[in-house]
Amino acid sequence: MSAIDRNRPRSTIARRARRRTRLVQFYAEDINTYHLHPTIARRAARRMLLVPPYGKTINTYLPMELMREVFLYSIESNQMQSGQLASVCRYWRFVMTTIKTINDLPIELLREVFLYSIESNQMQCGHLAGVCRYWRFAMTTIKTINTSLPMELMQEIFLYCIESNQIKSGQLASVCRYWRSVINSMSHLWSTLRLGTWTETEQVTTWLQRAYPKNVIIDPQSDGQSPSEAPMFAALQNSLTSTGQWNELTIFSFPSENLVSQLGVQVASPMKALKVLHVAAGCVDSPSFAHLLSLVPTEAPLCELRLHSPFVGTHFLQPHWFPVLRNLTVLIVNGRDIHEPFKLLPTFTQLQIFEADRLHLPLYEPNTNLPLLCTLRKLQLRACSVQWMAGRQFTCLEECAILLPRHWEQIQWHEVQLPSCTKLAYHGHPMTTVRHFHVPEMKAMDLRSHDCNEQRVCQHLRHLCRANGRISNLTTLHVTFQCSEQVLMNVVKYLIPLQELALSITHPSPSFQTFLELLAAKPSTDKWPICLSPMDYLDGWEQWCSSQTWHANVLPYLKFLEIQCPKGFSQSECLENFPFLRAIGWTRAYLTPPLEHLKVWEGRGSMNDTAVDYTSTGYLDKHLGTSSKEFDVTIVKAIINHTTPGR
Repeated sequence: MSAIDRNRPRSTIARRARRRTRLVQFYAEDINTYHLHPTIARRAARRMLLVPPYGKTINTYLPMELMREVFLYSIESNQMQSGQLASVCRYWRFVMTTIKTINDLPIELLREVFLYSIESNQMQCGHLAGVCRYWRFAMTTIKTINTSLPMELMQEIFLYCIESNQIKSGQLASVCRYWRSVINSMSHLWSTLRLGTWTETEQVTTWLQRAYPKNVIIDPQSDGQSPSEAPMFAALQNSLTSTGQWNELTIFSFPSENLVSQLGVQVASPMKALKVLHVAAGCVDSPSFAHLLSLVPTEAPLCELRLHSPFVGTHFLQPHWFPVLRNLTVLIVNGRDIHEPFKLLPTFTQLQIFEADRLHLPLYEPNTNLPLLCTLRKLQLRACSVQWMAGRQFTCLEECAILLPRHWEQIQWHEVQLPSCTKLAYHGHPMTTVRHFHVPEMKAMDLRSHDCNEQRVCQHLRHLCRANGRISNLTTLHVTFQCSEQVLMNVVKYLIPLQELALSITHPSPSFQTFLELLAAKPSTDKWPICLSPMDYLDGWEQWCSSQTWHANVLPYLKFLEIQCPKGFSQSECLENFPFLRAIGWTRAYLTPPLEHLKVWEGRGSMNDTAVDYTSTGYLDKHLGTSSKEFDVTIVKAIINHTTPGR
C-alpha cells in the first residue's frame, strides 16, 4: 500500500476496491451471458484486460511487452510525450528505455533514411529536424552537396551547367534556399543578358530588376533557344529602352538590315554609363549598326575598346574621341580600313593592353612624350610599323609579340629595351631582328620565320644563338621555320634549362630520326640484364631500368615536347617515327624531372588531326594491337645500342 492510500480512510479504500470488483464482474457477465456484437465484445475484453484484479496495479498486472505497445500508441497518437511517461515511476522509465524506436538505428542508416525521404520529396529538412534533438543532430551530420562543397565550387558548377545550356539559372534557384543564395551571389551571372533571335522577354524583365552592373551580349547567329510564338528580336527590342544603363556591350553578330529595321532602334537612348565595348570581327556594317554605335557619346566613361571589326575602328579612332582615348586601359583595334597614320599614341596616358592589326604607326621624334611607355603591360602588333619603338624603353611591359613587322630597319640601329618582359614572340623576316630587342628577363620565346631559303634561315639561327646569350636561359621555346634537323641539333645544345619545346617543322628530312635519337635518355651502364624466360626478361628489364641512373645529353630538364608538321605526318611516316618517339617517352620517364608529355600531331595538317601522346603506354595496345612492354624493351635496347658509341 502506498503512502497516499495509507493516509486515506479505510472506508474510501474499501469502496474503490468493491467498485473495481463489481466492474470486472459486470464485464465478465456481459460477455458470457449476453450475446453482444463482436466489436463490443472485443472492446469489453480489452477493458477487462486493462483493469487489474483487486490488490494489483498496472505495473504488476500487464506484461512488459503490452506496456510498450500502450506507451507507443500513446506517443504516436500525440496523447502523451515520452518524457511524461518516463517521469511517472521508475518502472515506467525502465519500460521506456527498452522501447526500440527509429532512434535506435545506427546514425549512418538514419542518415540514409532521411536522405531518401528528402530526395523523394516525402519530407523536408526542417520537418525532420523539428521532431527531436536526436533527429536534429542526425540532420546536421548529413553530408550533402550544400554542406560538403564550398560556395566557390558550387558557383563554378552552376556556371558550367548554365553556359552549356543544360539548365537555366531560375531552375537552379528554385531548388532550395541555399541554391538560391548561391545563384544570387553570382553577380556576373545576373549582370549579363545574352540577346538572341528568340530570347524570352521575361529574361529582360528579370535582368532589369536584378542586374548591376548591366552587361549586354548581342549574338543572334548563335542563339541556342528554339523558335517560339513571340516575334523575332522581341527581347532585343525591349532591352533597347534601357541603353542608358548599359555598362558593357559585346556584339558578336548583328541582325541584317531588313530584319533590324522593324525594331525601332531610334527609341534607344545614349549609352552614358558604357565602360566596355567589344565588337567581334564577324560584324557587318549597316545603317542600324552605325546608329547603335553613334549612341556612345564622347562623355562615356569608356576604359576598354576591343574593336576587331575594321569599320568600328574607323568610327572610334578619330581626333574628336581624344577625351575618351586618354582614359583607356585596353585598346584592341583592327586598322585595315585606316589608311592615314595613327597619330594618337601620345594621348594614351593609362593604356595597359595594346593590340593592333595592320595599323600604320608613324615615327616619333626621340623627345616625344609617350606616356604608354610607362603603363603598357601587354603589346601585340601584327603587320604594323614598329619604327616608333626604336631606342625606347618599356619599363612595365611583361608580354611582347611582334608579328610580321613593317619598317623594322630603324630597330637595327636603335635597340628596344624591355627590362621587365618575360615572354617575347617574333614572327618575321629576317629572324635576326629579334636580337635587337633587349630582354634580360626573358623566359619564354616564340620564334617563327616564313623564309623559304633554308640556308639563309640556318645562318640566321646560328647567328642568333651565338650573338644572343639570353637564349641559353630560356625555359619555354616555340619555333616554326624551314631548316634541317641538323641545325636543330646544334641549337638544342645551348638550351640546357629548357622545360617546354614546341617544334613546327615544314619538311621533315631523313635526319629527323637522328634528331629524335639525340633526345632519348641513356643509362649509366652498358651491361644488359640476362634472363632465361621471356616473362622473366620483362620483369628483369623493368627492375634493371629502375636501378639505373639515366641521363640526357641534350635538354636534361625537358618536361613538355610538342612536334607538329604544317602539312601533316602520313601514316607511314608515323609508323617510321614511332620507335624513336617511344624510346624518348620510355627513357625520359626515368629522368629527374621526367618527361610529362610528348605530343605529336598526326594527320595531314587539317582540323581533324589528332595529338598522340607517346608518353602513354596504352598507345600501342589501342592503335597497333600489340603489347607495349614487349616492344618497348626491344625498341629502347636497339636505339641505345645504335646511338651509344662502342656498343
